[in-house]
Parts: sequence; C-alpha cells; structure tokens
Amino acid sequence: MTISSSQIATCRNTIYELSPTLLPENIAGLITTASLATRVSLRCSGLVIDALFEGAKYGTSVSLGLGRNALTNAISTAKLIHSSNPENDDDDQCASTESGFLQLIDKYTDLGVHLISSTFTLTELFALSGLQFTSKTIKTGLKACEETVRLIDGIFGSTDTSRAIASIITLVHRELMYDPEFELAQMGKIAMLGSLTKALTAFALLQTVTHHRRIKQVQTTVLWQEPDPRNFPRQHIISNIGHFMRYASAAYGESFMRVFGIGDIPSVLPTSHHHHRNHHAFAHHTGVMVQDILLSSYTDHSSLLNMHHPSLHALVHYVTVDHRTKSIVLTCRGTLGLSDVLTDLSFTYTDFTLPTEPNKHFQAHDGMLDAAQLLAKEKGKVYQAIRRGLEQYPDYGLVLCGHSLGGGVVSLLGVLWTLTHDPVPFVTSRPSGLPAGRPVHCYVYGPPCAMSYDLSQYCGQGLVTSVVHGYDVVSCLSWGLIKDLKNVATSLHEESHTAEAIISRIIGRYNRRQEEEDQWLWATIKTMRADMRADKLYPPSTVYHVESVPQLIQNPIHHSETATSTSTSRQSQHRKAHMTTLTLCDDIQARFSEINFSRSMFVDHTPTLYEKAIRNLCRGFFGQEGAYENT
Repeated sequence: MTISSSQIATCRNTIYELSPTLLPENIAGLITTASLATRVSLRCSGLVIDALFEGAKYGTSVSLGLGRNALTNAISTAKLIHSSNPENDDDDQCASTESGFLQLIDKYTDLGVHLISSTFTLTELFALSGLQFTSKTIKTGLKACEETVRLIDGIFGSTDTSRAIASIITLVHRELMYDPEFELAQMGKIAMLGSLTKALTAFALLQTVTHHRRIKQVQTTVLWQEPDPRNFPRQHIISNIGHFMRYASAAYGESFMRVFGIGDIPSVLPTSHHHHRNHHAFAHHTGVMVQDILLSSYTDHSSLLNMHHPSLHALVHYVTVDHRTKSIVLTCRGTLGLSDVLTDLSFTYTDFTLPTEPNKHFQAHDGMLDAAQLLAKEKGKVYQAIRRGLEQYPDYGLVLCGHSLGGGVVSLLGVLWTLTHDPVPFVTSRPSGLPAGRPVHCYVYGPPCAMSYDLSQYCGQGLVTSVVHGYDVVSCLSWGLIKDLKNVATSLHEESHTAEAIISRIIGRYNRRQEEEDQWLWATIKTMRADMRADKLYPPSTVYHVESVPQLIQNPIHHSETATSTSTSRQSQHRKAHMTTLTLCDDIQARFSEINFSRSMFVDHTPTLYEKAIRNLCRGFFGQEGAYENT
C-alpha cells in the first residue's frame, strides 16, 4: 500500500472487512443480534433502576424532613402555649414556681428539638447512604455485565474484532504449517512445537551466559550533556523525558494508576458533568488545569443509543494545552483493551511513502500505521482539536507522546504530519493540513517495533526521542523473530546433538575450564545468529536506554565516625540508593534485533517502573528531591 499526501487524512479500508469471522457467519450474526438486545435491555434497566433509586432517595429525604418538621413544630407550639398562658396569679410564690417551671420547659423543649433534629438527620444519612451504596453496586454490576457481553460479541460476533482475530490466527497458522521451506511442519504440530520450544530454550540459555560479551559489542554513549539543543520543547532532554513520561502514564486512567501505584492521586476526585474522573486524574498527574484538556476519549458521554463497537484501531487519547512547554500535546494510551491487543497483533509489514517525499519508500507495522492514519483523518475529532489548539496559540508547537502501543502510533503519526526543517529538525508540513511550520517532537516510552530500520534512522534526525527501560521485551518484538525462530529450530533439528550439548555445557561450565566453555558457547550463538537474518521492524530512533540499579551507599552521617562491630551499627552506616544511567543507543539493529531474555523483561515494560527509573534519573541529574515532579 502507498500513502500519498492526498491520502494522509483518509483512513484506509480495514483489511478485515472481507475476512471471515471466528465462528461461522450465521452463528456470529446471531451472537451480535443477541448481544445488541442484551446491552439495550441492560442499559434500559440501568436507567429505570437509577430513576427508582433517585425517587427513593428524594422520597426518603422529603418524608423524614416532614416528620422532623412536624415534631419540632409540635414541641415548639406546646412551649408557646405554656409561655403565653393568660391566667395571672398574685401570689409571688406561685409566680416564682411557675417561672421555674417555664424555664425547665424551655430547657427540655430545646433539648427535645435538638434530639429530634439530630435523630432524623442521622436516620436520613444512614438511609441515603444505604440507597446510594445499593444503587452504585447495582449500576456497577450492570456495567460489568454489559462489558462482558460486549467482549463476547467482539470475539465471537459478526464484528471487525472477530475478523481480526480470525485473520491473525490464519496468518500464524499459514506461516508455521504451510511454509514450504519449513521442513518441521511436515512432522506434525506437536513435534513442530517441541522443536520451536527447544530452539527458544537453547537460544535463551546461550544468550544468558554470553550477555555481558554481547553488550560490550553494542555501541552506546553515556550522556552527560544535552544531545541536541534544537529539540522541542527548548528544555534539557532529561527534563522533557520526565515531563512527558507523566503524560504517557496518566493516559491509562484513574483506576489503572491507583492499582499500580502511579503518582499520588487523591482519594476523592471531583465529579461533574463537564469532566470525567479520568480528566481530573490526568490533570493532577501532569500538572495542567483540567480546563486545558481540549479533547479525550472520555469527552463524549455514552448514551442509550451509542451501542456500536469502537473502531478496531482507535486508541484512547488526550489532547492538552501545555502552557509550561508552549505546546499542544497529543497523548495516546498503551495496550490495555482487546482492541489494543489486536492492533499490536496486526504485525505484518506495510509499504508506504512519505507524504512530503514520494520517492522515499519505507515499511511500518500494519496495525499501528492504520491507527496513526485514523488519528490523522482530517474530519476526525483528534485532528480538529489539535488544529484548533495550534490556531489558538500561534507560538505553540506540537508534542506527540505515549507509552508502549501509544508510543509506536504517535511516532508514525509524526512521520505523516512533518517534514525536516532547519534550524528546528521537524515541523508540521503543509500536506498535513495543520498550521505549517510548527515544531514537532515525539516522546515515546517502551515503544514497540513499529518501523523499518531506514525509517527509524529518518526519525532519529530529530523527530522522535525513544526511552527503553532495562530489559523491556516489547521493544524487541517483531514478526521477523518468528521466521528467525523457525530457522534456528530447523538448524537444531538437523544437528540434533547441538541442543543437548548447549544445555550440558552450560550446566557443567563451572566444573570445567570456564574460558574454553565460554568460547564454545560464544561461537555457537554466533552461528545461530547467522541464521537470524529475517527482515525486522525496530523502535523509532533516537533511542535512549535508562536503567536504575538499587545499591547500598555509605551514609554521610556515619562516614567520619568509627565503625563498630555490631550488625545494627553496620546497617545504620549505609542507606539504599539507585544508580541510574541514561545511554544513547548507537546501534539499534544490534540491540533490538532479538529478545533480551531476563527475569524482568516483562515487568520492565510497566509504566510504573518507567516512572520510577526516570524519577531517579531526574533527581540524580538535577540534584533535587522533587525534580521529576517539577519537570
């Protein structure tokens, strides 16, 4: 497929429209019909229950209020009757006795009125709290049921999601079972899977024991100064990385942030019809005003008639005005829902050309490019919000940011909307339809393999800043790895003794001469890598690697004191700290052409650990405790 400048704002037709569904079409259609009817009934039930509970709460408040007022008025009336008694008595003693009696009545009347008011108020509080809790519980249950029905319809119904799942399964099955060059497929599924598992295990073991030697061959540069002063916004690169990391993690929403301990979200957030709770969480974590959120996926409140499934490759997004950096910021969320997973799994390669340079041909991740085109659609709400923001603030630039899937999509979106320009590396192009000449930069965290190597190098000229934490596996995953694994499995099958030799040598390497064993293992893994030459996609350059390693350092308070031999004293002389490094990856092909196996390769991808590492980086570089929060 070729994308020209006239096609940039038009989302291409999905490749799944003509694909079969996961189940037979008639059964899938029946499931979709039943799902629609169920969701309509659930939503109607929710409205009826909501109305009933609102009526119950109103009736409870009115009835208790009437009862409280009636009793209070009765007691007050009795008090007035006693105090206005027309009979007069000349006897001073009787008058004194009556005066004391009236004072006693006044005292107990006031006490009774206060007691009645407090009792009714407390009763009303407990009654309304019970009704509110019950209403919330029922509505949450109905919403969970509706989402479950929607999920079932998405997977098994007559939907684009179901067609996408079926297409992905068909693609993988064809790649493994019908590749004429893959001889192991003729042995049967069980034998083939066993060979693939053996190949993966052998390669992971070899990589583990030769990791330090390989890392030395990957060219990196430890950063001490600003890499490129032309980057936008005009702040230090570490400050920008920290600032927009908070945007990327805040896009996951209030619930995700609370569960994973991201930020310090208040226990109670404001509720209003104008802004969703996720808006308040996003504004609190990023430091912007909630009024500066121009658009988000939560702007349009769901209605009874809104029963359709969202677009297959539509990402959760926020469009914000950031006055501190003088930029309009588009933030896209990473993988969290089924639609996001299917976008990730649409991993075939798509050919396209730059809108501004038709002679340059590149390849990109099919699903992510489709998602980027959807955002670039001129009639879309995201495009319109960004254009209005840039027009309203003529001296502001554009920042695109995101974590994981969101990072890969906004990188491709940046390619579609920009062109190179000096002195600013990239600016909005005229074919994009946005106000031309505005500086553009992308800050992406844990980006997936979204583009070919030459396109990644193009982005590395000043369009994208990518940050990869630790052994994050997502930045190494590409469709080409399947082909590489097939080649390694075939080689190990032809030389059946090699896999057993690898395992036995690794287990017994400490009982023999380790130098000779390491040399044999290194030569073996180099032979394997010679078979791993399939075309792959890579994360967008420029790529920075951040790593935060916990350590114990000597406490300055005890540095000059004489140490004692007790363990308590030894522990008090040290405190926990982190050594955080930021390095520039000079060779992304060597670093991201294969999975770097590690115990932490999955958890290193979480936005929680990204925030932790970047927070330590900001604190260490700027020398301030709250440096990350103030970036």
